[in-house]
Amino acid sequence: MIKTDHRGRKYNYERRTLGCGYIYPYHGKKPIDVAEAIALGILYDLSDRGGIKHELSAVDKEVREDIVRELGRIIREGMTTPPPAIDDYDELMETLAVEQRP
Repeated sequence: MIKTDHRGRKYNYERRTLGCGYIYPYHGKKPIDVAEAIALGILYDLSDRGGIKHELSAVDKEVREDIVRELGRIIREGMTTPPPAIDDYDELMETLAVEQRP
């Protein structure tokens, strides 16, 4: 989405959000890869939304690191393997269990 800042500059909002996630990382560290950079961009966006930003700011540093790490893992997996399009939880779990069988 293209927006305009207070100086009249047009910019791509999503790319700005990704950039701000890199400049102001939620867990205080630079991302290790693209997946963590995406996670930090999402967390930056969420931390600017009423209702959730106060909750996110109250999370301690160790848990913040866990959140970024796990979101990075989820994003990495989604980038390499399409998510299963299954509407039923038990069917989803059975499908995932079959994937793990030798």
